[in-house]
Amino acid sequence: MEISYSTGPARTRERKYVEVISNDVSSGYNRIEVTAEIKSKPDTLLTLSYYPYILEFVEEKKGKIKEGKVEFTNTGKGEYRFQILDYPEDLFEAKLSSETLKPGEKINLKVKAVNKNIPVVIKKSITLKLEGEKEFRITIPIKKEKPGAQVTTSVKGK
Repeated sequence: MEISYSTGPARTRERKYVEVISNDVSSGYNRIEVTAEIKSKPDTLLTLSYYPYILEFVEEKKGKIKEGKVEFTNTGKGEYRFQILDYPEDLFEAKLSSETLKPGEKINLKVKAVNKNIPVVIKKSITLKLEGEKEFRITIPIKKEKPGAQVTTSVKGK
């Protein structure tokens, strides 16, 4: 089961619930809570920056979409180790140019379509685990709108 939701206008923390009802007598009703910490702007104390904040794809031709790229820059004095934790493998291939990001350097995350039957609308994400000054995760939304839609990207720093 895949669960997707929008945080809407929330700016700090959002909590949503999903109720699952089953015909199993022992566990016929389950409530799943999903909590998100929302960063509308990048953490200014973090010594890592990345752009774009959202990977948005537009079809060039029917079934053909461009490769997406996210660039990470280490502005600190320590090194970061990257690990790709989760992404929609049935639709995309995700590769890091390096799993280690040293101070003052840049690496890229490239995401490209592997499925010829790309859905008209995609609302997915890719999650990375980073270890360095502290351990944390970054989730980057992956979007694709209907063919012919204009490409829009998040404005850096806004």
